[in-house]
Amino acid sequence: MRLTLREIRSRVGDEACVRTALRKQATVLVRTGQADAVLVCERADVPQDFLWIQHHGVAASPRIHGEDRALALESGVVSHGDPVPVYVVDGVYRVPLPPCQVWSVETRDETVGRALLRACRPTISDRRIGGLSVYRTIADPSRMIGFLALVPDITPRDVLVSLGADDDAEWACHRLQVCWSVGRLPPGGSSLSSRVPYPRATFWARMSLGPPWEAATGMGS
Repeated sequence: MRLTLREIRSRVGDEACVRTALRKQATVLVRTGQADAVLVCERADVPQDFLWIQHHGVAASPRIHGEDRALALESGVVSHGDPVPVYVVDGVYRVPLPPCQVWSVETRDETVGRALLRACRPTISDRRIGGLSVYRTIADPSRMIGFLALVPDITPRDVLVSLGADDDAEWACHRLQVCWSVGRLPPGGSSLSSRVPYPRATFWARMSLGPPWEAATGMGS
């Protein structure tokens, strides 16, 4: 399974405008079949920083629909990183999912990467971890990105160091808040079971995703 990640930054005070613009762009991608679902998160400590997560459709494109310059001028976006295609390496989550906070972790350090994969093993019974999904970037397989759902007051360092990551290893981590998601409902699917569409493999979206959400239906599928 492949997804595309992209970091986007707004001007201070323009966060609401950027959310609206990104939602419009995501809806176009889904309705035109270029994406099956899009999830947008923002950093808890820096609300101007957004993370776009796109699960590709048949006509997949790593771009946000339309010209970047036009999006920047119209919405308050001041910068956007390059699209980062990734593929899923592993993941696990508890059922039912306990109350958790979502963290992103990015690293090229081997000890951190091994700790992320070790945390996915079914034999690991760490009640601090509600779930975990791990990706590698396609362009640079040494670059790993993980999303961890951890119980409150626990940080990725608390977990990864206990699983073998070097205490002085280099990695970046940020706590995320889910803004919203838009996605395709499967043909003939139950509207009840598909109430909140989000990219597959982002299991943690469903625990924190509240309104607004949008299901792109009636698209001739």
